Amino acid sequence: MKKSAIITGTGSGLGKELGKLLLNNNYNVIGLSRKNQITHPNFTFIKKDLSKKESIVKLNIPEIKLGHDIILINNAADIGEITTINKKSKHTIISEFTLNIITPTILSHHIIKKYPNHNKLIINISSGAANKPV
Repeated sequence: MKKSAIITGTGSGLGKELGKLLLNNNYNVIGLSRKNQITHPNFTFIKKDLSKKESIVKLNIPEIKLGHDIILINNAADIGEITTINKKSKHTIISEFTLNIITPTILSHHIIKKYPNHNKLIINISSGAANKPV
């Protein structure tokens, strides 16, 4: 069975390492991030700032052939400034919610709707910061 993965935040950190790991295990990987540091024949890079609503609305994922299992890893996130909400700007709040909540939801919706006949696994990675309230 062929395997494909779509990973957000492949520009650095965990997303980059997950991409490399899956590529080394014969996956086709589509990486979504603002920058790219992965070079591999089975890697497709899509430059997107996923904190911008326009980027996610206009996102076009390359076709994944029938018979491929699909893994979506929603990894891109921004913890932002750890402070009380009243100290954040409206722009910052919108950007953080878009990246951390709206983008993973829209991507999950897109994959489920576009590939009804594929086996799918969706993984949402969250931050340990949730355990440290302000």
